[in-house]
Amino acid sequence: MHAEVNLRSATLADMPLVERWFRAEHVRPFWSQDLDADLADVGSELASGGPTSYFIALLDGTPVGFVFYYRLRDYPEYAKELTEAGVGVHDGDWSLDYLIGEPHALGRGVADAMLRLAIGDLWRAQTASTRLVVAVNVANRSSWRLLERVGFAIGPDPVEMEPDNDELPRQHLIATRFRPHVLT
Repeated sequence: MHAEVNLRSATLADMPLVERWFRAEHVRPFWSQDLDADLADVGSELASGGPTSYFIALLDGTPVGFVFYYRLRDYPEYAKELTEAGVGVHDGDWSLDYLIGEPHALGRGVADAMLRLAIGDLWRAQTASTRLVVAVNVANRSSWRLLERVGFAIGPDPVEMEPDNDELPRQHLIATRFRPHVLT
């Protein structure tokens, strides 16, 4: 099957969809416990043009996923947590978060395509970006395997970080991907 995956910028009109996805049974175990605060943050940034770039992933024109990237220095608490876990954070470091919200889109390569598109957009739009750093809970095997498939190196040893959800372990894997020297 040939399915086309594209990204479009997220808007405030997408918030009901994003909320439904955050609360989806397959997403909920790995997302923040405080969904209302997360939704308020996303809505506020979409309304004000905050520092994070938000996208909706489309599968054959239908919304199925959500991905966003951000410069780590714009979120000093998260950068500090990474640093305290032994991860060196540098000026050109960015991170991203992602989910496939629609169950019918799982296991079809949509997440791989979505991340490749978002990463390509980041490298083009943010020319000072040098590296992506993503902390993934060890319990979220699907997520860290996805990062491996799209070119991230996974650190050999887990680091201790506050989990997004109290039911998750404190151990996180650190995934990194450097900007390619030549963009095609």
